[in-house]
Amino acid sequence: MRIDTWRSAYKGIVPQKHLDELSLPAITVQFQDLFQQENPCLWVAEEEGEIIGFAYGGEYRGDDPAAGEVYAIYILVRYQRQGIGRQLMAAVCHQLRQSGKTSLYVDALKANPYRRFYELLGGQLSREETFVIEDQPLPLVYYWWPDINQLYQDSPLS
Repeated sequence: MRIDTWRSAYKGIVPQKHLDELSLPAITVQFQDLFQQENPCLWVAEEEGEIIGFAYGGEYRGDDPAAGEVYAIYILVRYQRQGIGRQLMAAVCHQLRQSGKTSLYVDALKANPYRRFYELLGGQLSREETFVIEDQPLPLVYYWWPDINQLYQDSPLS
């Protein structure tokens, strides 16, 4: 699922060589590392036993110890625009808030057509950087929510 969503979301944005080389073994190692954490913040949406989306987060990788970060959120195309992404964001934010986080960051490739999702959720553009894949510089934007409560209040867990 992660490979399919990357290939559909980033076709024409990320170098095709990188997308072609995405592999299940590499993704499996990434998720194994996530499950090794003490309290992994991973939420999965499924329908009839099929994983249709997921989101995960944790400590912000920047210099704000009060902030959490959503590292990834992906929904299969045929399940988008049904509120699943909003529910996954809320669940991750709820868990991050329980661990003491008060604000939230998310990064997205600037050319990502799906980043409007963060804007609709009230994310404020906080900064831009450059991310390099296969020697190709790609503009990256960061969204920030100063109050994580605005994202988790709709969680089915609250």
